[in-house]
Amino acid sequence: MKLSCDNCNNTFNVDQIKDIKQDKIKDDIERHYIACPNCQHKYTTHYENDAIKNITAEISTLQKKAPLKIKQKNRLDKLRTKVRFMSQTLKADVEKHG
Repeated sequence: MKLSCDNCNNTFNVDQIKDIKQDKIKDDIERHYIACPNCQHKYTTHYENDAIKNITAEISTLQKKAPLKIKQKNRLDKLRTKVRFMSQTLKADVEKHG
């Protein structure tokens, strides 16, 4: 996927960027982003806090247990949905209140 930087107008391929960087915003919140290779302008990929990290770790543990039983598949689906919701809520909160 190609992206044109809002800051310097450089066009670059997002798929070729292998380094997702992170900054600690406050307490337990981290901002994950990619940077324009030309000017280093930051593009946020997602925000993460300790609660999201814990659930993500649980998801990883379940995925390694393949093949999963029905109960485990249901748990995995619920955890993924929960992470999506929590991520969207965290993003809205961070971008609204800084």
